[in-house]
Amino acid sequence: MLSYYVIGDIYGRSGKGMNKGKIEGLTSYSRRNGMVPMPCFAGWNAFNDDLVG
Repeated sequence: MLSYYVIGDIYGRSGKGMNKGKIEGLTSYSRRNGMVPMPCFAGWNAFNDDLVG
């Protein structure tokens, strides 16, 4: 199939770190920024109490 469509096999090469780095970075970025709920506190005192312990 690869020779028929004249494409290179670049997927799944574990020896090349550059293939997975962008995907792993985008996945962790989206997880950190889109899937983590924003904390909600009644006021600054409740926020400070949560930070302390």
